[in-house]
Amino acid sequence: MPTDKVTPPPLDDDASWELIGVYTRAQALGDGQLIDVSDWASAETGFMGGFRVPVAVTSSVWVAINDILERDIGIQDVRGRAHDVLFLAAHALRGAIARGERRASFRVILPHTGARNIDLIVDCGPGDEGEPVVTIGEPSDFQPFGSRSAAAASKPDRKRPIRTCGSLEHP
Repeated sequence: MPTDKVTPPPLDDDASWELIGVYTRAQALGDGQLIDVSDWASAETGFMGGFRVPVAVTSSVWVAINDILERDIGIQDVRGRAHDVLFLAAHALRGAIARGERRASFRVILPHTGARNIDLIVDCGPGDEGEPVVTIGEPSDFQPFGSRSAAAASKPDRKRPIRTCGSLEHP
């Protein structure tokens, strides 16, 4: 049996990896994979407990926000459902920042076709130019190429700095 083992380069050694493609946040916003909800999430527009950085939800979260059951029409609306998601995301992210993390998981009650509760992740990280941005999505939305489990996707990434994420409005 051969005894030679091939050892892959360490993942943190940027010099050993060739960049083969880039998909930017701007592209994701442009093609509908991310939906900008910054106006609704902004502390400047009066959202209680709001954000002071750009905020986007993934398309799967946007579909769930808009999927109001027939029985709930007139009781719920898109803006109110979005507020529920944004408020809980802000609360979860504040807790994560206090723990020195940049990502948190939370659950929101959002009745829609096929489900009632949705497990979501809020992540504060760098945007295309390194600026702080917030993204809210389902755990599967944070899995690169399906290589991580949902549980692994919700764990914080302690290698990335969080100092820029502390820009939430505190009530």
